[in-house]
Amino acid sequence: MHDVNGDIRYCRVDALPVYDKKNQWRGARGVSTDITEAKRHQQALEFMHQRESQVRAVVDAAHSSLDPAVAFSEAATRLASAISALQCIIMSLDNKRRLRVLGASSSVNNSENLVMLSRIELEIQDAVSKNGGESISFSEAGVLHQITLTTHAGVPNGAIWLQNAEKEISKKNQPILPGGYMRSLAQTVTGHIGIAIAYDNQMRRLAELSRTDDLTGLMNRRAFMEDLQQRHGHLYRVSRTGALLY
Repeated sequence: MHDVNGDIRYCRVDALPVYDKKNQWRGARGVSTDITEAKRHQQALEFMHQRESQVRAVVDAAHSSLDPAVAFSEAATRLASAISALQCIIMSLDNKRRLRVLGASSSVNNSENLVMLSRIELEIQDAVSKNGGESISFSEAGVLHQITLTTHAGVPNGAIWLQNAEKEISKKNQPILPGGYMRSLAQTVTGHIGIAIAYDNQMRRLAELSRTDDLTGLMNRRAFMEDLQQRHGHLYRVSRTGALLY
């Protein structure tokens, strides 16, 4: 039902039929009880249980594979599916606040997303320098972009970029608006994603140290052999020949 302000109210009606002397049904009588608060409490509990299961799914996906690209893509796919987003992209942020895509729910190799990455870098730099903001949102061409920063040890180390259609955000009569839901779920998993990004950065740093000489910073013999094997494998797969000049 709707009250005088147009807000939705939930009521429980208990009634019994009323009969006349000839045992003909004439109507009903009973009481109506306002159970709006209890109903909203129940909806909140159901939402929390649903969100907990979705958070577990996203976190488990982030640790589901030894290959970081597979793990982050799976986490992005789970997160996008949970909130019905058009796209979810998980990115890392280096010391110069440049973004690197770690995983996405779908391909990001289109010109629109690549151009948007540069804009998001500027938005993040501006937000962090002003107030260390945790989230950024803007709309463009009918798409709502929601960027939630991830942190590790209090320092921003990445971001979760969600895209959703504005027409889906504006729907009414929903217990929780999709826009609020996007922020809520994204902010809930930022701690876990931030740890996963920090671990990935550490592994990349260790791999880089194992491939370079401490004194000169040049690539060492291990890096040479790994790259040689990788390039040789590529030539084999595409059925081409090559030459090594040493």
